[in-house]
Amino acid sequence: MLPSNRIKVQAYSDNQNHAVRVEVGTTIEDVLKPEFWTYCAKNFVEGDEIKIIPDDFSFYLNVIVTTVGKNYAHVKVLQRVNLAEEKERTFDGLIVKLRGPKKWSVLRNDQVLAEGMNKVEAEAWADEYEAA
Repeated sequence: MLPSNRIKVQAYSDNQNHAVRVEVGTTIEDVLKPEFWTYCAKNFVEGDEIKIIPDDFSFYLNVIVTTVGKNYAHVKVLQRVNLAEEKERTFDGLIVKLRGPKKWSVLRNDQVLAEGMNKVEAEAWADEYEAA
């Protein structure tokens, strides 16, 4: 279930746009379950839109609230984008990966070698590391 402190609201017309950052590991299937919204349902009305991005930027999902109750919300997908293939590049033994708030990182065997860079900086770091 989504904690209520992970949602932001933008008022617009009679409905609202909500921006949600979900934890790494949350799947699109999780988000589509009515009980996922238990702690946030009180903030929704039918017709609200929710834009969802996980902390690791693995996907973008835009849904519309179709039915809402005291502790549930039914949503339907308006837009789904898989960002996973765009957020990782493999070098010889190294992975350059987008890790959400930690930005781009360089990893080897799940060990972080460098982080907090933009994509170009991380790829250059990996190139230099491999050349050394």
